[in-house]
Amino acid sequence: MEHLFSKNINIITKLFLVYMVLFSLKTQAYSQSWKVKEFKNGVTVYTRSIAGSDVEEFKGETTVKTNLGSLLNIFEDFKNYPNWAYNCSYAERVKKVSANEGYAYNLLEMSWPVTNRDVVIHYVIKQDPQTKVVLLTLNAVNGFVPDKGNVRMTNLKGFYQFTPKPNGYVHIVYQAHSDPGGYVPSSVVNAFVYDAPYYTLLNLKKKVESPGFVKSYRKEIQELQ
Repeated sequence: MEHLFSKNINIITKLFLVYMVLFSLKTQAYSQSWKVKEFKNGVTVYTRSIAGSDVEEFKGETTVKTNLGSLLNIFEDFKNYPNWAYNCSYAERVKKVSANEGYAYNLLEMSWPVTNRDVVIHYVIKQDPQTKVVLLTLNAVNGFVPDKGNVRMTNLKGFYQFTPKPNGYVHIVYQAHSDPGGYVPSSVVNAFVYDAPYYTLLNLKKKVESPGFVKSYRKEIQELQ
């Protein structure tokens, strides 16, 4: 009986190890599934498929010469979103919870014959006290803004990650996945997935690196010394 119990334990242990290896391989495959779609002007765009969704997830990366406070202040200057955020024709903050949390309304202008989209975003800003990395999370929510005749996007999840680097640089990662809602031709969806991270980051890069740009700071955000 003791021998049989020991044998069963060995079998269970082996099965568990096999499961862990398979799980590891599956996780690695998923994490390595990003495909480069664009690389120019200092901006790299990746996409990957998401199970159960016809829309790909995107990730854009770039490095800019600026500081954390300036970037975050730009992101909370909602009236100026149309000057740099891709396809955004209007934005406003609808509720401020704290210095690092709130709700914002964005209107996305789409090309005819696709109806304009809008979305209410719950945003939260958090900074790692050791690394000084800032994470700005974005999640679509219901309510706050009445229907304005657009297609309301209620499924959007993403983030901006700002990693300060030596000599006054910040590496930016912009990653998101959403469901545009309603009917949108695949060509329009694909164009948005590719263009949104590229032009958003490129415009942001041009803005903070322009000769007339003045840096700003936030008392609750620690800069890399």
